[in-house]
Amino acid sequence: MDNTFESLMAGPYKYLVWFGIAIVLIYIPAMCLWIRRKKDKAAIFEHEHRDAVKVYIQRTEINDLLRVISVNGEKPVVHAKGVRQGFYLLPGKSRIHVVYQWTTISITSVSGYETHTVNDEEMDVTVQAGKEYSLCYNHDTKNYEFNEK
Repeated sequence: MDNTFESLMAGPYKYLVWFGIAIVLIYIPAMCLWIRRKKDKAAIFEHEHRDAVKVYIQRTEINDLLRVISVNGEKPVVHAKGVRQGFYLLPGKSRIHVVYQWTTISITSVSGYETHTVNDEEMDVTVQAGKEYSLCYNHDTKNYEFNEK
């Protein structure tokens, strides 16, 4: 057993072993702390603003990404429940800045994929306390849609 470990550490696999150790010791704990911090921030926001409204981001394609860049000029407070993600809005009028992109398979691209990006847009939306909303991009109309759930 000792001989095998020494041969691994002496050969070309030593970098792979050190990379694996670094992932276990640094990356995984850092990701756990980051996720916990985001959950705590969302819980504090929800506690301070009991009338906060949840807006869920709906996916329309398999390889798509709808990002909320800002809410009223500030970084959005996000929430997640399983795979469903979204952000909070306070009741009344809000201005959200969004951008959408998706990936398609392309035979002309070196990577085999082509990324399409829709121009970012600022939307004025009005929400009411006690309701939930959804935000998505509609490929047919080529517009962002903000709807009550």
